[in-house]
Amino acid sequence: MLDRLRLDADLGRLRSFAEGEHGRLSVLSAPDAARPVLLAELRYPTAGSPRYPTETQTLSRLRVTLPARYPFQPPTASVETRVYHPNVFPSGAICLGTRWLPSEGLDLFLQRVIRLLCFDPLLVNIASPANREAADWYVSARRRHPGAFPTTALQFAQSGKARREHVGWHEPAGSTPIRSLHPCPACRRALRLPAGRRGTVRCPACGVRFEAST
Repeated sequence: MLDRLRLDADLGRLRSFAEGEHGRLSVLSAPDAARPVLLAELRYPTAGSPRYPTETQTLSRLRVTLPARYPFQPPTASVETRVYHPNVFPSGAICLGTRWLPSEGLDLFLQRVIRLLCFDPLLVNIASPANREAADWYVSARRRHPGAFPTTALQFAQSGKARREHVGWHEPAGSTPIRSLHPCPACRRALRLPAGRRGTVRCPACGVRFEAST
């Protein structure tokens, strides 16, 4: 059964994230214990067919399903509108290919999905594609239209809560805190973070923000 307190906290952060996106993300249906499914509309440009960039898809409908043991098991995501992408199966199921962290939260999960659908080169995986035809197209299209990828520049804003948590990672001058290695959920870079802390971290390699607990 879903953890009600955790789900409420996730939905609060998700609402803050959606508000900061100024209409580019609309939550159509929030998950609950009876129906653990999130439906959302994304207004970020992506490729709906191999005719991109001549034709751009500007609206995609997203479904995120939470397993019974969420957050200890990862959510799954699929697009209900056609997206032509190396890491999206023809069925619409999205292959994120990164390890889920229970502390990540729905807002950061959606940020990763959006970056992938917008062809963030740090997230697109052509080595093990879900759609081989789209992978071959992407390699060719990126060579012919280098300025078309990613499909848009993304810089997600932090909520006030996230900013306050982020400050907690700073240490007093002269201190030598114990550090622990923590992988970025997007690019897998190992980050050295202060031990015994919880907060929002920005990966210096790929720019993705995620919640971490050390």
